[in-house]
Amino acid sequence: VLVCAPSDFAADVITRRLKQHKIGDSPLQLVRVLSWQRHTAVHPEVLSSTYTDGATNMFGVPPMSALLTYEVVIVTNVMAFDLLTVGVERGHFSHIFCDESSQAVIPET
Repeated sequence: VLVCAPSDFAADVITRRLKQHKIGDSPLQLVRVLSWQRHTAVHPEVLSSTYTDGATNMFGVPPMSALLTYEVVIVTNVMAFDLLTVGVERGHFSHIFCDESSQAVIPET
């Protein structure tokens, strides 16, 4: 499942809320993909769900092999485009949710 939101704040709120849910007895396997340029503070609940590149110690898009391990990927509209750089193809996600889509600007959608 891919969840897109128009801002970091909105995506962070979604991440915090989804972390509360479980599938059976197991926590939901999710990742919050952050831009390497993220400069604002990241809530600890969100930070524990982010991907950090081990070589650079920076936020970024996980490699495709790592993306396959997550049930839910949460991104901003802009970062959704970056998923293409690791090889995500059309049809990869069974569902795509665009939160607050009426708030997005045309180039982001």
